[in-house]
Amino acid sequence: MKDRKNSSLLRRLEKFQRLFFVALLSVLAVGAFAQSKTVLGTVLDKTGESVIGASVVVKGT
Repeated sequence: MKDRKNSSLLRRLEKFQRLFFVALLSVLAVGAFAQSKTVLGTVLDKTGESVIGASVVVKGT
């Protein structure tokens, strides 16, 4: 009888561990996606004119 209780407890613990691991991965994935930011502004040349079609890249990425 004791073995049944132990095996049942172990199965429940394994299920909990899997669920916890999936939840942890989900939280980490959401944090990774939250790192993107939108930058708005106007790119100007030396004379102050707008540069059409300019791309901006963050240094070090």
